[in-house]
Amino acid sequence: SFNAAMSACQKGGQWEKSLGLLLELRSASLQPTEVTYGAAISASGQAGGGWQQGLTLLAEAEAQGLANEVCHNAATSACEKSARWDWALVLLCELEERGLQPDAISYNAALSACEKAGCWERSLQLLLQMHDRSAPDAVSYGATISACEKGKAWEHALELLAGMQRALLRPNVVGFNAAISACEKGERWQHAISLVAVMRERRVLPDIVSYSAVISACERGDQWQLALAVLAEMLHANLDPDVIIYNAAISACASASR
Repeated sequence: SFNAAMSACQKGGQWEKSLGLLLELRSASLQPTEVTYGAAISASGQAGGGWQQGLTLLAEAEAQGLANEVCHNAATSACEKSARWDWALVLLCELEERGLQPDAISYNAALSACEKAGCWERSLQLLLQMHDRSAPDAVSYGATISACEKGKAWEHALELLAGMQRALLRPNVVGFNAAISACEKGERWQHAISLVAVMRERRVLPDIVSYSAVISACERGDQWQLALAVLAEMLHANLDPDVIIYNAAISACASASR
């Protein structure tokens, strides 16, 4: 069927073929279904800048009474891929106005859109709102921590990590790295180093990004000895520092000699 073929193309990353099948369906005077629109909107999200086409398709589905949660989530994801947080939030509101229930997918797409746009305060509001409607998961927290990192909101990033523990959720290396980077940007080298220790306690292996952020934090805090210690630890872990990491460690030492 057209629906099965469209879904297969969309899942296989062949968004052009998926949208082409929609045109063929219309040419054959066949009626699209919720599945048809869901696959077509998802396909439009895979196209660069396809969020506008996704919104157009969603409007068509709504006009025919075929816009379900899947269609709305697909349109929100299309907006997220283009960092259109404004439209992602509009779609989230519309979902509730139409009597549909936003789920974790709905909120996570909107949170990710806010994160990409650096709207950390809006991300925090969304996460708080999500607690009342759908339990946040690790993806929800991770996107919000990354938004806080971009906004240099290190205190909120640390609180969110603690919130994950209270919710019995396990932060991954990406979440930890975002929090460490937030501390680095906030010139909180002590917290950055502490987070690496917490990672080990929770059996999350620090990677190059983790060590790079910690060394940069030490550089900003004029902690050259710690910067060298972290660099040595990184080498002991069989990780290869890049030129940026070496430059940060050298810069820390240079600052100490002045």
